Amino acid sequence: MTPVQILKAYGEGVQCGEYTPKKETEQLTSLELLKFAMLMQGSRTESVFEYLQGKRELNKLRYWKTQKERLEHLEDLKGIDKALNGRSASKLRLWLKSIKGIGEKKAQMLINVMHRDLGHKFRDPENIDVATDVHVMRVFKRLGFSDGTPKDTIMAARRLNPEYPGELDLSAWYLGMKVCREFKPKCNSCILKEECPSRF
Repeated sequence: MTPVQILKAYGEGVQCGEYTPKKETEQLTSLELLKFAMLMQGSRTESVFEYLQGKRELNKLRYWKTQKERLEHLEDLKGIDKALNGRSASKLRLWLKSIKGIGEKKAQMLINVMHRDLGHKFRDPENIDVATDVHVMRVFKRLGFSDGTPKDTIMAARRLNPEYPGELDLSAWYLGMKVCREFKPKCNSCILKEECPSRF
């Protein structure tokens, strides 16, 4: 297997948070779906459902302070239904970036969560990039895929997996956070130890 194939297989075994019931997320409105994706990155699945159902206050969720302002701006913006119903990742990315507090990295994270975890499949997955998180960039650099900069990391993912560059996002992030750490990386327990040119 190539390093990219190994990363893909590894990503399939990594869960972003807890298992998310697809049938329940399919019943969410467009705005609720986006809120779910936003809050899912730091909170337990059932807690997010309880918040959307009015059974739990926002301040009872983990990391709610970092999401509060973004959620408030979501309520004021129009066009979410059109942005989501078109199933266009590139159009949704531009719309998300118009929200105060959401830049390129956060927009790609949200789109990846929606496409990968929530069953909202976009018609243009080739336009879903990896989020330029420090863990992702470090893994890509150590594997020799990129020079470690945000732009080159995105270009490398597009070159390595053109049909869906963002597919490499979760596996690289998890690997970087748990194994390929900045200091004292656990090279001997890494799934890519035989292929990595930067092995310590």
